[in-house]
Amino acid sequence: MRAKKKISVIALGQRVCTSGMMIEIALRLGLESVLEEPAFQRYAQEVATSNYSFDRMFARSIRLESQFHILMESLEDGVIGVNEKGEIFACSRHAEDMTRVSASLIQGKRCEEVFPYIPFVQCLQSRQTLPAKAVKVGGVNLSVEVVPVIRQNACIGAFALLQRFNDVEARQNELRSQLFHKGHYAKYSFADVVGRSEAIRRTKETLGRMARSESPVLLIGETGTGKELFAHAVHQASLRGTGPFVAINVAAFPENLLESELFGYEEGAFTGAKKGGRPGLFELAHKGTLFLDEVEGMSPALQIKLLRALQEREVMRVGGNRIIHVDVRVVAATNEALERKVREGTFRRDLYYRLSTLPVLIPPLTERGDDMFLLTEHFRRELGASSA
Repeated sequence: MRAKKKISVIALGQRVCTSGMMIEIALRLGLESVLEEPAFQRYAQEVATSNYSFDRMFARSIRLESQFHILMESLEDGVIGVNEKGEIFACSRHAEDMTRVSASLIQGKRCEEVFPYIPFVQCLQSRQTLPAKAVKVGGVNLSVEVVPVIRQNACIGAFALLQRFNDVEARQNELRSQLFHKGHYAKYSFADVVGRSEAIRRTKETLGRMARSESPVLLIGETGTGKELFAHAVHQASLRGTGPFVAINVAAFPENLLESELFGYEEGAFTGAKKGGRPGLFELAHKGTLFLDEVEGMSPALQIKLLRALQEREVMRVGGNRIIHVDVRVVAATNEALERKVREGTFRRDLYYRLSTLPVLIPPLTERGDDMFLLTEHFRRELGASSA
């Protein structure tokens, strides 16, 4: 005896067979995909075109849905969407890769069953954005932010934005590297240092060896001995030579302005702060070298912040609350004896030891013999003077 098939009966009443009725039937049976089939499209155009406005709205909804999927797949972040009931309706390809699920298998399922580590329910209830938090999925650290969708004062769903920590770091590095083309690069090498004296040759050899290290370098010398020129050369000869080279004269800035220059600031941090904030020189020098000229002019308060940045490789913008990781090598220069300032108590001893890991004395002209004649000839040619 044959088993009887279960038949679903939908009472539609006496109605004209319009495209609207066909859509209602498909939705009640859970057959939304049928609406995109060529057969239904032909039916809608040839048979049920009496309701012109409805057909236009339906075509528009199909177009918007296609645009939504294109946008979702083009984003570098993983995207997961739920409706007001917490049921999953969208999961991008990147989100599939990060969470190791199949979008086709989780459609319509409860969010807490599939993604217990994503606070969708909390977001739907609070109707507020939940800031990014770190979660570990399949041994990979992810940053997860949940954003509600509010329409006409009602929460109609929520989206989760997922990022791999490594991807976030790589993206930041890429943006920082673009600043390399805005003047933050070393212009000189050791070949640009004019001189043949024993003193200058010894200095170039010493700094050439130090350049290959990652330790801070302290250039000590009188004004005009070429400390910044040597700083450029050290960067060029280092493993960071292809990265940015950022220079600042510490003594040229007042304390409050120097802090925002070095560490950046957030929007609204102070009167006149640029909208959106601004990155500091430490951020701009990421993966490169930061040259601090006349470092002895730094205030005690900024010395503490500089010491922390060197020790922890972290900075915080003025007016901000977010720690920013930076990978920067510092080359400092001074025309005063920092040891004397340390004894006087105007320069921190621990910062001095940190900066002077590799100290080098740049010889003055009085110790460079005939280099003065070479320099005179060099500047004569540079200025375009004719021979006597």
